[in-house]
Amino acid sequence: MDGICLREARGDVDKKYVGFVPNGSAVKPVHIAGGSLRCIYGKYNKTKRIKRMALVSDSKGNVPSGNG
Repeated sequence: MDGICLREARGDVDKKYVGFVPNGSAVKPVHIAGGSLRCIYGKYNKTKRIKRMALVSDSKGNVPSGNG
């Protein structure tokens, strides 16, 4: 069975579309896309609606104020 080699795929995406290889694996292609959109259009997506949909909570299950 063939598998997808994520490390190789990530390297290909970085070289072909990003133009450089970010340090570490914490930077995802979606972060690069968001930064590019801010630079090109001067706009950004607000995360308030995403937080409401995700219902973020701490390890005890409490929802922090502002995320309800």
